[in-house]
Amino acid sequence: MAGPPPPADRIGRHQRLDPVPHRISDHWADRHIRSTDPLSHRVGVGPGKAVVQRHAGAAGSGHDHAVLHPRAGALPTLLQRSRPAPAGRGRPRRPSLRRPPRQRLGGPGLAIPTQRLAEVTAGAIFHDGLGRLIPARAQLAWYPHDLWLHVLACQWQRISQEEAFVGRCGEVDDELGSAVIAARLVRDLMRLCLLMDRRYPPYSKWLGSAFARTPQAAVLTPALSAALTATDWHTREHHLARAYETVAAAHNQLGLTDPVGPTTRTYHSRPFQVLHAERFTAALTARITDQAVRALPLTGTVDQFVDSTDVLSHPAQARVVTRATTSVPQS
Repeated sequence: MAGPPPPADRIGRHQRLDPVPHRISDHWADRHIRSTDPLSHRVGVGPGKAVVQRHAGAAGSGHDHAVLHPRAGALPTLLQRSRPAPAGRGRPRRPSLRRPPRQRLGGPGLAIPTQRLAEVTAGAIFHDGLGRLIPARAQLAWYPHDLWLHVLACQWQRISQEEAFVGRCGEVDDELGSAVIAARLVRDLMRLCLLMDRRYPPYSKWLGSAFARTPQAAVLTPALSAALTATDWHTREHHLARAYETVAAAHNQLGLTDPVGPTTRTYHSRPFQVLHAERFTAALTARITDQAVRALPLTGTVDQFVDSTDVLSHPAQARVVTRATTSVPQS
């Protein structure tokens, strides 16, 4: 067959963190491998174990032309599904891999769940004969700078909205409610550390494993674990305060904003120790120069304001809720 071989890689939700590598088998091949041969329309047929083994470990064997890639490796499809169809047309435009990310600031970048972005930007690339796969992955490697600031600001905003509730629940003897809120805050801090480290937070199954690879994990893990296991709200608040200050110091080290005071303080006139995380939201927003991004509401990516597997697993639903949310101006 004439022409360059199609690209090949292994992309998927398990390619980085699964402690037990998937056994190469016909089942694995049928589920994860699809041919990109433009002359072949057998998209639903897997290549079988022999082809996978030849591709995975037989460099220089003379079979390099038999290049296949996983279904999730169809990055142009991801880009296309993440862009709404132009007004007045029934079909979406053909995706442009040359379009700079800056032109996608306010829409698709927020509508794609971070789990999907983690899937398509990780994993090995074995071959890119068409020269399309590597540029496509580079385009999705991370958010444009202003959008990154916005996503960070939104994550700090989530923390600011609930950080006082650990103590307020405890004040009325609701230790269970206080513990539930503490767990939510722990998850938000873990996701914040990943975003600060320019890593797409994965879904809940792999969040702890991904967080363990961040620079803050060694210091934060004891404090976060202690906050989760505390049996009274005073102890819970104490460990969370340590965690807040650690993450705040890490923010200042990034140099994205002017330094923000990293120490906790009382919640207005109430006896609760909080960071007042909205100060970090304000500092980050002040550094955003793109007016379209500055006009976005402080809700962030779809998985910062939606916690539904049914929505996040379906691109069309994720786009609908993101468009509905980002179209609401900030008050």
